[in-house]
Amino acid sequence: MRGTVSAPGCRSRFAMAAAALLFAALVSTSPVAANPLPIAAVFTHVEAHQAGFCGTTTVTSCEQIVQISSETGFVDFDLFFVPVASLLGAVESFRFEFDWPHRWTIQSLEVCCGTHVLEPGDDGLVLTIDVDPGYQADQFFPIARLALDVPVAGRLVLSDLEMDLGGGPFWILGVPGRAGVPCGTCVQLCDFGDACIADADVDLVEMTAPEGGGVTTQFRGWTSGLNPLCEVYFSSPADWLDVAAMPSPSGGYDVFVTADASGLALGTHETVIQALTPTCTACVQIVLTVSTATPVQRETWGNIKRQFH
Repeated sequence: MRGTVSAPGCRSRFAMAAAALLFAALVSTSPVAANPLPIAAVFTHVEAHQAGFCGTTTVTSCEQIVQISSETGFVDFDLFFVPVASLLGAVESFRFEFDWPHRWTIQSLEVCCGTHVLEPGDDGLVLTIDVDPGYQADQFFPIARLALDVPVAGRLVLSDLEMDLGGGPFWILGVPGRAGVPCGTCVQLCDFGDACIADADVDLVEMTAPEGGGVTTQFRGWTSGLNPLCEVYFSSPADWLDVAAMPSPSGGYDVFVTADASGLALGTHETVIQALTPTCTACVQIVLTVSTATPVQRETWGNIKRQFH
């Protein structure tokens, strides 16, 4: 079927190389596989904006967290502390960095568990929280809410997360939240069990093609999990979009996307690329703008000579 390709084995001759490269990706480049069982994590819950959070949230366990939402506009990103290992002691501080697509803008910040400082960082904003007494490292609890204006698909990324129990800071995992994404069921498991989860380095691909022409671009996709034979199939329901994937030397897959505008009207056309695994589906939104072809000015030798005389 047009627009469908699988990997490993995107082409049959790549099957063995795909397995080997994917295993390398899982060990060295997958954020989850780099530390399959963190001692704690911060998960992001995504929902349409609502008034109040810290004292009114109805999310009381990790299993209730919604990591992927199709919501756009005014969207809440609620951060929850999720213990994974058996930690004892009071949490004294958090520090982590936020990043999001450049077209998103922050509207408000509400911190639940202490006093905070929000300041510019290397790639986004850095939030430092001095945690109030009573928050224990073996408990699930809300940390903060960021309300963002979300005009297009993307994700809130948490990086460089640190927690301190009094003996010095140590690393914990940040689980992103995605908004404006039209579909997808691949999420981080609360128990961090092994799963074949597809992901990509983008949530939105925007392309422009001249009327009657075409355009090609690419992004990187991968699967996280400890099974090197975890299969992923890349496909699109649009007959004007071709998808091809092959193992990348740096791990994961290079996914090549070609849009054919020859049968499309002027304007905007939307579809998705789906990355399907045995356990879930991930989606990348595709937005193609078909524009008027730029006319080619034809010159004669006589016209060229007249320009210089």
